[in-house]
Amino acid sequence: MKKMSLICALFISLSSIAKADSVSTETLDRMQIFADQAEERFLFLDQQAEKNNSSSYSISSISIGYGAMDVGAGSGRVNVETNSAGKILKVSVKAEVGMLGIKSTISEGISIANLKAGKTLEFTMDGSSSAVMKITPQAGFGDFGGKAQIKINTTSGWKTENVEILRGQKSGKYFIWQGSNTVDKISINMRGYSVAAMKVGFYELE
Repeated sequence: MKKMSLICALFISLSSIAKADSVSTETLDRMQIFADQAEERFLFLDQQAEKNNSSSYSISSISIGYGAMDVGAGSGRVNVETNSAGKILKVSVKAEVGMLGIKSTISEGISIANLKAGKTLEFTMDGSSSAVMKITPQAGFGDFGGKAQIKINTTSGWKTENVEILRGQKSGKYFIWQGSNTVDKISINMRGYSVAAMKVGFYELE
């Protein structure tokens, strides 16, 4: 509030000074630049304060297996980052995967601004020709979450699971919900003889 008052005071001062015939155009230009810089600085400090007060935690784990025996091939998590007011700042997917002699580190994130715009968070392995999993927000997704779709790229085509990313009333923490149950784990079994052609044989939201 104090910062906004100072910015307003600067602009009022500029307006008052502009009426004085004795003030040169060069002086006014310099004061305008100073006011613009001050506003940019305040906005930067606000963003830094929000970042410093943010927290990040897992809302679901990811288990990755390979082949008919579902041999363990990796693990990961879906994370949410929030500010001190509990508003979502970012949703991300992080995972370590190793199969067919190739290791992949997956780290993808999407900001709340892009989520509100309906943009998709993709889970793609290094060397793969397409995403393995996508999380797509639905209409109305906002600062405190909302409806989303988890899409899985299976050997028989894309499969869609309707979920919600919402805060628990008691804990204040976010969870992935499917109906009345939380999705604490996403299990994925990969099939294929090359990473580029790899797709999901079967999956489960637990």
